[in-house]
Amino acid sequence: MYQSLLKQALDDQKVHITLLKQTMDQMMFISNCTSDREFSVAESYCSRCSPESNSRLLPQISVTDSSADSRLIDWLKGLNLDQRSIDKFLMEEYCLEDILHYIGRDDIRRLGLRGGIELKVWKAILKWRKNHRPSITPLHISVVDNTEKDNNDNRL
Repeated sequence: MYQSLLKQALDDQKVHITLLKQTMDQMMFISNCTSDREFSVAESYCSRCSPESNSRLLPQISVTDSSADSRLIDWLKGLNLDQRSIDKFLMEEYCLEDILHYIGRDDIRRLGLRGGIELKVWKAILKWRKNHRPSITPLHISVVDNTEKDNNDNRL
């Protein structure tokens, strides 16, 4: 009886160790996938950890959650960004308004996107900002006119 309990305890420990190893492997995989320099290494790692080669993979957790801005996701998909790049925006909890109105090129660079993807997003932002500039209202014109008039009066 004690021998069977001991055997069961050892088997349980082996399962726990296996699960811990798989968790560490997946954490290393995620770390590799987020690093552009090691992307090719991560791809080869992905092929080694395919379901065919390891039948006991832990469930995957999606990076995106229900609070993610669906308009941002749609906008980024409209730029033909891959899911990995979209996830980088979502990890930082940006919304579409943040991207279109406030984000700078350095902010995008800090996301660690590939160069071409970074440039594509930045060009789309600049294009959107150019097309959505606030129009000049009569109030702006009158302020400009008065300033020019004051400057002309000071010259006399």
